[in-house]
Amino acid sequence: MSGGGAVSPLHYDAAGSFLAQARGTKRLVLFPPSATAALYPYPPDHPLHRRSRVDLYAPPARTAARFPRFAAEALPSALEATLEEGDVIFLPPGWWHHIETCSALSFSIGCRYV
Repeated sequence: MSGGGAVSPLHYDAAGSFLAQARGTKRLVLFPPSATAALYPYPPDHPLHRRSRVDLYAPPARTAARFPRFAAEALPSALEATLEEGDVIFLPPGWWHHIETCSALSFSIGCRYV
């Protein structure tokens, strides 16, 4: 359950998962595993090791200065989707995703596929 503007920053999960939208809407930005290097993940020994250091809300010029490979190598492979009530998406392992609540109230059900 989340309120408008709640964000799960760009990250990937080691296992596949389903995300079902029961109420409200969420916007997803997805990147394939092939974009990993250009998403500048934290190192494996870091507590945020499956999270990207790229801030999708940062001004493009700042992102280009800090993460020069992002715009040319990762951004062209980005996919965007909006989950509405009754929609379900499967997120394969290793797929990067950024999720933002767009409605005033959102209720989603996530299930890891192991």
